[in-house]
Amino acid sequence: MINAATPPVSNRIAPDPRQELVQRIVSSSAFSKSPRLRDFLLFVAEQTLSGHNEVINEIEIARQVFGRGADFVPSDDSLVRVSARQLRAKLKEYFDGDGKAEPLLIDIPKGAYIPVFVRRDGARQPGAPAASRRYWKTAAFIFVAVNAALLALNLVWSRRLSSANTAPAPSILTSLLFAERTPVQVVVSDFGLSLLRYGRHANYGLEAYSAWNYEDLRPPASEGEYPRQFFEVLRSHRITRLGDLTVLLAIQRASAGRVPVYVRHSRDISIRDFKRGRHIVLGNPYSTPWVSLFEDGMNFESVRGVHGVGFHNRHPRASERDYYTIGNEQASKEEGIGYARLAYVPNTSGAESVLILGGVNMVTMEAAGDFIADPNSVSELLRALSVPSTSRLPYFEVLLETNSVDNVPQKSRIVAARVRRPG
Repeated sequence: MINAATPPVSNRIAPDPRQELVQRIVSSSAFSKSPRLRDFLLFVAEQTLSGHNEVINEIEIARQVFGRGADFVPSDDSLVRVSARQLRAKLKEYFDGDGKAEPLLIDIPKGAYIPVFVRRDGARQPGAPAASRRYWKTAAFIFVAVNAALLALNLVWSRRLSSANTAPAPSILTSLLFAERTPVQVVVSDFGLSLLRYGRHANYGLEAYSAWNYEDLRPPASEGEYPRQFFEVLRSHRITRLGDLTVLLAIQRASAGRVPVYVRHSRDISIRDFKRGRHIVLGNPYSTPWVSLFEDGMNFESVRGVHGVGFHNRHPRASERDYYTIGNEQASKEEGIGYARLAYVPNTSGAESVLILGGVNMVTMEAAGDFIADPNSVSELLRALSVPSTSRLPYFEVLLETNSVDNVPQKSRIVAARVRRPG
């Protein structure tokens, strides 16, 4: 006979092994002197296990775990990112020590804050949706590939710093880099943002981006679980494009270790950064919203809309067109004719410079990078700007027509150019 106070076995709720694991971890010696990391883990685990991944982001963690106020800006305060690194180290300490016999592990992927529960054999916790499994594998591949590429670039640069014996061939890029010996920050584009914006909210702007506010880009519930999971990982990962890395490598080669070159992702920049120092910014307002800081003063305005994707020539001259654009579908194919813009402009304080390289897609920006690194492009630029030499290049804008085959840029030519007048 079954006791009335004890429900039948078939009706009992089985304990969740993931919750039990979290409790063992936060009660362990590894976390005994780290109350904030314990709170960090409890918060993200609780939200994940209750199906609220949408609240696991840098801003919410700062507020709920660390007591930051509404004025918290992730690009200005690295507290959450630093704490996440410490939390990963503490988890490793636990699973290498007190928890070495645990059959289930917790992983918090680098660049994200959503915990993933896996068995020691590498399999995900049973019950995870197949789409989610495929997504995490894809996201992990992208993240690892990008970081491996950045590591390779840093190794190349480090070798050049220690053994640069020959000067690079003179080019537009070397002229701009060596105009001053001060450091240059290269800002790579936010490909995650491009994916978030694809097909929705074309008017998403710099104000929301600089505050790390992606709510206008969140898929509606009607689109299902997979788009919402996709949104969460794109929002929490810093992803850039292969084309950016190709241009970055060209910049590091041109610097030859003689001008310090630092790399920053678009999400890690703030508006005050553009008041001082020299920058090379890769992308367009769609993928790198910081470019919009300089759009008002451009003759070749970046556009995306009824005229297609490309550039509006605000003041066309004889033989020039009003619009240099291609269709959205053609832009996604990244082959054939396209357009890119080079803009060498003052920073927001007017004291130093910003070089902006952007196109209608990845391959056109890569073509722009090839153009400024090619010694043969120097004479074409001087003719277009009507200046005698690269020794003191004025601020300028150049519009390039590019041609690509199989996603590889083949050649570029200047179709319009302007010297920017002071003020």
